[in-house]
Amino acid sequence: MDDAVGVGAEDGDNHGDNDADEQLHSSSEQSSEDSDDPGWKQDLYESSESSEDDVSLVNSFDGSGVATELDYHSSEEDCLKQGKRTNDRGSYKDVDPSKNIPRGPPLYDSRGRVVLSINQQFNDHVHFRTFLLDYAIQEGFTMKKIKAARYRMTYRCSVESCPWRVHASLSPCKTFFILKTLFEDHTCQVQRSNKHVSATWIAEKLGDDIRSNPNMNIHGLEEKLKDLYGLTGLCRRQIYRAREKALGGSYESHSHEFKMLRVYANMILRTNPGSVATVGFVAGCRPFIRVDGCHLKGSFGGVLLAAISMDANLMHFPVAYAIVEIENGETWAWFFNMLKDDVGQHLEQQPWTIISDRQKGLVQVVSDLLPNCSHRRCCQHVWKNMLGKFSDNGLRDLFWEAAKATTVAKFTQVMLSIRARNRAAAEWLELIEPKHWSFHAMDPNAKMEHITSNFVESFNAVVGATRYKPPVSLLETIRIKVMDLIYTRKVICERWTKTLPPRVSLKVDFNGLRVGVRLDEGHCDCRAWTLSGLPCVHALACINMIRANVDEYVSPYFTMNAWRACLSATIHPIPSESLWPVHPPSDLLEPPAVKRLAGRPRKHRNRQAGESRLVTIRSATVTCSFCHLKGHNMKGCPKKRNKAEGTTAPKKGKK
Repeated sequence: MDDAVGVGAEDGDNHGDNDADEQLHSSSEQSSEDSDDPGWKQDLYESSESSEDDVSLVNSFDGSGVATELDYHSSEEDCLKQGKRTNDRGSYKDVDPSKNIPRGPPLYDSRGRVVLSINQQFNDHVHFRTFLLDYAIQEGFTMKKIKAARYRMTYRCSVESCPWRVHASLSPCKTFFILKTLFEDHTCQVQRSNKHVSATWIAEKLGDDIRSNPNMNIHGLEEKLKDLYGLTGLCRRQIYRAREKALGGSYESHSHEFKMLRVYANMILRTNPGSVATVGFVAGCRPFIRVDGCHLKGSFGGVLLAAISMDANLMHFPVAYAIVEIENGETWAWFFNMLKDDVGQHLEQQPWTIISDRQKGLVQVVSDLLPNCSHRRCCQHVWKNMLGKFSDNGLRDLFWEAAKATTVAKFTQVMLSIRARNRAAAEWLELIEPKHWSFHAMDPNAKMEHITSNFVESFNAVVGATRYKPPVSLLETIRIKVMDLIYTRKVICERWTKTLPPRVSLKVDFNGLRVGVRLDEGHCDCRAWTLSGLPCVHALACINMIRANVDEYVSPYFTMNAWRACLSATIHPIPSESLWPVHPPSDLLEPPAVKRLAGRPRKHRNRQAGESRLVTIRSATVTCSFCHLKGHNMKGCPKKRNKAEGTTAPKKGKK
């Protein structure tokens, strides 16, 4: 063969390759006829037929006929002197190929592309096979396996007439793989729809991109595979499985981790005795929690329930979270019962204030289990329900003015304005008690000025990228993030020297207004000081006038002592699953039966009134064939609908 880049025969009696020997002789004879060409080069690998453990030599001939022995080979005796353990088929577990092994030619070029060349070295047969698979996909051809074992591997192009062929086997000291035979040229046509591409391969190559953008659709992944690897015509179901693997693993991993939930709970109790988050909540947080649930997107679905509070620095503080099968009254009752077991003794001293979106069964559960607690409704959801019912966007400013009113007089005045504009909307609002949605009627003991649940969205944003993961991985990811959150804030807390935390210090500012203020009682006629716990603008004006220290008039919930108490405990790490103690089969939790609904699984929730529509790639790029405008198709074209109804506006320039 004239186009042979390198040829060779494999070493040993059992390692011999008759095909390679024949190609070696034929190529050598033909090359000798062309020896007049000074640029001719060829690598020959001569093996001893006496024993498979004999030392093999590789000679490199250049055009001048000078032979030099390559320096990377060593005998088995030398390997044993270096502490390498071998057997007749090679042992890889006790060998570190990065030590005392001269490296061969590089495996990648300056652009990161895979390259093949004679004398390249690999850790073992798995490393060589994975590397060869990447090369075949990159070059656009498929391979056929000739020999595949732990000590030798031979592949050729799947096209019979194509001469491409590669062979690699163990080194003489049996510690690493060497590429010994390579016919590099192809005569076959490039294939961009490669059968070697699997869901596992795609998940490995695009895993970081998928995890950074979990909502990337199949079309986006197809375009990325085409740009990076030139792959086209891939099965969309295969890409879908790759995305699922990259986000959370396969069904088997979800099933395995579901079984380990009870064991994981025992490890938490061993490494973190007691509830660290509960200790911080009781010691340094206000008696205020926000409860919410978000749906999980793993193989078994489920809902993640969470209770979030706020620390003394006005930042969210996770109190408790749990995975349940569905969201209903029964699961919420179980969640609150578990929470009462941890901090229930403090309810008698300081009743809680709970804010929620009125999830399924939650209102009845709170009234039954926590009768002394005040229950706020998220005003953002109240407004969306009101907008969806009456479709009057002009009520927005009036509604929020009534929700933020701090006095009865102000609230009454705004409600009269709402009634004057839309009587039905005012009557609908009057059906909801003011203590659930208007700031002036809420419990002042909570010292919380939030009337929406937006502060918990930062926690949901952290969880959002992990909702595809198996249950144990999801819980462990949240635990690590909370552990890091507490440690980071603790470092800031230790370095802060002022009396008030950083965010509270920024809020203590004032603008001059005229109202009655009683500093000794901590009261202002506007009631903002009483409700929030922080001096209002009127109180701040009085404090500055008498040159007093504003720190003395702030609620104890907003001091550095409260912040330090909130961060006093530490969440300890949990060892890897391989280091967990042996557990009996009774501790394994069988996964639930998977319920598959008809049709394609939904990825996005229904949008409520007033929420912006989710813009997808298709809605942003589709062009109407009737009016040639982007954003809609011909079926939903308003111009076509108006034309059909006979209401088309006259064109400009015509009467």
